[in-house]
Amino acid sequence: MPQDLVTIVIPTFNQLHHTKACLAALQKTLSPVLRTRVQIIDNASQDGTQDYLAGLAQEWPMMRWHGLEENRGFNYASNLGAEMADSEFLVFLNNDTIPQPEWLEALLEPMRGDRIGIVGPKLVFPETGLINHAGYVLNRGMGGFYPIYQNVDHTLEFVNRTREYQALLGACLLMRRALFFEVGGFDDFGLEDIALCLKVREKGLAVLYYPKSVVLHVGSATIKGEPLAHLVTDHIAFNERWPSASLVDDDAHFYRLDGYTMTGFSPQGINLREDVTESKSLTKEARELRLKGDIEEAIQKAMRAVVLYPYNTTANVTLIEMLKEIGQWEAAKGIGLRFLAIEPTRFSLYKTVLQLCELTNDRESYTRLRSQGLEYPDFPTFSP
Repeated sequence: MPQDLVTIVIPTFNQLHHTKACLAALQKTLSPVLRTRVQIIDNASQDGTQDYLAGLAQEWPMMRWHGLEENRGFNYASNLGAEMADSEFLVFLNNDTIPQPEWLEALLEPMRGDRIGIVGPKLVFPETGLINHAGYVLNRGMGGFYPIYQNVDHTLEFVNRTREYQALLGACLLMRRALFFEVGGFDDFGLEDIALCLKVREKGLAVLYYPKSVVLHVGSATIKGEPLAHLVTDHIAFNERWPSASLVDDDAHFYRLDGYTMTGFSPQGINLREDVTESKSLTKEARELRLKGDIEEAIQKAMRAVVLYPYNTTANVTLIEMLKEIGQWEAAKGIGLRFLAIEPTRFSLYKTVLQLCELTNDRESYTRLRSQGLEYPDFPTFSP
């Protein structure tokens, strides 16, 4: 049995002020109940980082550190830190981060089952309160992966939805240590965080963005602050491993889920058109028609509202209720399962959809849906 539950692996290279802020935040936020170890691998810093780490290790038993004789880079340091760990889980954490209260407890929540391979938090720029990272999406026409909704307000609804992506930023990632070594750890070329996520997905496991966990992230601080530091990104090696045709463009899909149509892109950003207004208008019409007893027309209106904006909770719930009322249990169940697939933390709807699974004698969907809900500790206990 591993000695620790979680090892937090932090590569460092100079930028002592960031390292101090990160470790101070960890000292405040890490609970001893979680059996957590902090493992720092220093890439031959020359700004007093190693003296600071040596002193802190004497005062903080939870922390260990190892100094390298030369800068071997993020990938090497992260892999070495993982090798030194004796824990069930690993967290790879940049030193220019400031974890917020209960960030680690939240990251562990979805790992109660075995379907999730990697989970990452909502990353927020500390000075502005804007999103640093809420998941990577792919558009090969734009050149590859890019962070969705970067620089939007971190309180907006669509960056606070739990969802699965092809990849997440490596500034903060949690996964099982055994899985990390099973997929070969971080590759020795650039885009290592994306590559790690893709390798995990090849195992049939999900990569989950979980915004209940919040970490402040300065972003590329080492590279910005150190002219001698550089990011070696071998796109050729990455593209040989994952040819363009093997990946799926998915940015327009997520924008549509959130009620937007992607109308174009430019070096300045993504051009989006909001489609939420029409969906909400159709939902209102559907509810009025339902009150008048015109169920068939109300169902058609609600269906159109869902197509325009799949996250429209009122439209989905209204549609499910109406289909259930007229005995179309299979159709109602299908709507519910699709909605809970994109909005898995909408716990109030689980009981209805589980009942529909029983009414249609669909034990497979019942078991799968209940297992999905149980991944989250807020899932209510009830018997359908």
